[in-house]
Amino acid sequence: DPGLAGIRIGLAGFASARAAETMLGAFDAATLPNGRKIPVDFVSFHGYSDDPLDIVDRIESVATAARATTHYSGVELVLGEWGPDLQANAGNASYAESIEPALHIATVLSLGAAAGLGRAHHAILFDFYPVIELGILDDQIRPKPAHRAFELLAEVITGDSERLVLTSHPDGRVSDDVSVLASRRGDGTIHMLFTNRGSSAFVDVDFGGARFPQTIRRFRDPAGDIEDFGTAGPRVLLPTESLVLVTL
Repeated sequence: DPGLAGIRIGLAGFASARAAETMLGAFDAATLPNGRKIPVDFVSFHGYSDDPLDIVDRIESVATAARATTHYSGVELVLGEWGPDLQANAGNASYAESIEPALHIATVLSLGAAAGLGRAHHAILFDFYPVIELGILDDQIRPKPAHRAFELLAEVITGDSERLVLTSHPDGRVSDDVSVLASRRGDGTIHMLFTNRGSSAFVDVDFGGARFPQTIRRFRDPAGDIEDFGTAGPRVLLPTESLVLVTL
């Protein structure tokens, strides 16, 4: 039926990356009675950990499992549910109001994109229940620190943007503490989001001397808003525990 052509079929909602890996292997080995392979367009799995690199490791593990298959190497990877450790932080107001959720979100999405992640759906949109503190909005629909991460990410991930693979950091890892996500929009402007989970550091941002930073937006105070700055050349300061958006 041509009317069904747009339907996408996937393996949805595995609670662990390991289960997603196992099913990819099992489906790759299986054949339907008509001789065809089981149609799979995407595989979805969950990831919870206070360490964002743990979640990125799980994404990379599923991506590796998909590439190892014969028939599902191009399947879309979907992080269908993710966030910090729920048992430790679901009701932790101090954590929710700190810079940590913003750093966590930006690190997972920046490095996850480089690992092959196609889509990601954050577990909790707003604090809909008294013991829930991990929403990006509070129970009055006011932005929380986590919201600032998505505001900056929305500058990099747009409808007409294409992710850039930086030759110096193809996996998005600038250092143990710093990650980067970069894209080029249809109008040619380049946006780079640096996430620094460690001490202050400098990065040099230029494209062969042809382009230098034009604007900088920075989020580092969880009680404050995103700050706008001018630039003074290719060297950009990444303050301790901060998100820095550079536009070229």
